[in-house]
Amino acid sequence: MAIGTQLLLLLWKNLTYRRRNKIQLIIELLWPLFLFFILIAVRHSHPPYMHSQCHFPNKALPSAGTLAWVQGIICNINNPCFHYPTPGETPGEVGNFNNSILSRLFVDVRTILTNFGNQTTLSALENFSLAVQRLGERQEAWPNLPVGEYLRANETFSSFLRTNCSLPTSAVDQLLRAQLSLQLVLLAGAGMRLSDIVCNATLLERYLTVEGNSSFTELQQSLCAVPSDLLQQAEQIFLSQLNFSRIFTRERLRSNAAEVRQLSMAVSSVAQEFTSLLNDVSALSSFTELNAELRLFFPANSSVLPRESFRAFSRIMCGHPEVGGEKIPSFNWYEDHDIKSFLAKDRTEENDLGNDNTTSE
Repeated sequence: MAIGTQLLLLLWKNLTYRRRNKIQLIIELLWPLFLFFILIAVRHSHPPYMHSQCHFPNKALPSAGTLAWVQGIICNINNPCFHYPTPGETPGEVGNFNNSILSRLFVDVRTILTNFGNQTTLSALENFSLAVQRLGERQEAWPNLPVGEYLRANETFSSFLRTNCSLPTSAVDQLLRAQLSLQLVLLAGAGMRLSDIVCNATLLERYLTVEGNSSFTELQQSLCAVPSDLLQQAEQIFLSQLNFSRIFTRERLRSNAAEVRQLSMAVSSVAQEFTSLLNDVSALSSFTELNAELRLFFPANSSVLPRESFRAFSRIMCGHPEVGGEKIPSFNWYEDHDIKSFLAKDRTEENDLGNDNTTSE
């Protein structure tokens, strides 16, 4: 009996409170109705999307490869839906865009490069390497002139040594008069740092001849004291200011005619192989299609609409994988209309929904 009395008392208090606060009562009655009307308006403005089975293309992870990962991000931007299983659902298959121009180009180039590494190509590269090695080992083929005679008249090499490397004027003048074999340049270009060569007195003496042993020792110590980065800059300045007319003289070319002839034949053979490679690549249908699509991005075609440029980019990256699939319309009313227009998403998509209405989402 006490429980019933308490319950009746609570109901009477609640009724009395609502009767005295009519505005709050009205709000509490109309607020749920207001939310319900909002739901009805949303349902009428965005009717249910009717479709049968829906297969969304998978998105590859970065571990599957850079190309497959980038294609999964870019090519699924329109959120296509297919009525049939996509190729990426096959076990062992990662991407859905093997028909794209870029994917076909990579496959074709890989096939050409596999055939490019045949015996003829390897023989041409080997002959070129041997010709360069023979010419490098022949000391008579390399000039042995004073350092100053290698340089042009308006050289800045000596002033760089004095100013930046802080070498005394006597050491710089001694270096410019010293006999230098250009084999040292070949040795430095083979991967050895110039500082390692300069600081090795025995190795440096083979390529740099200075009058007097004491003079060589003083010059070698002065050069070794220069920081490695400044020596590298000095080497670059020296190479950029070479006077090639003093290096490739007619007499030197005649005395090394056999080695030069072998080198020219090796270079010609390698050039023919690479020319054949470029011709094979340019003859590929995928390369031709890629070249045609890239022309839309040239400044000469600046009048092309952004939508056409995006479609060309889609053909390059994706190969139109959305053919045969539906585009799921976006339900975000706040999306920028210009972006939707750029991505070819407009109200016509809602008129092209699936014909099979057996299931709904």
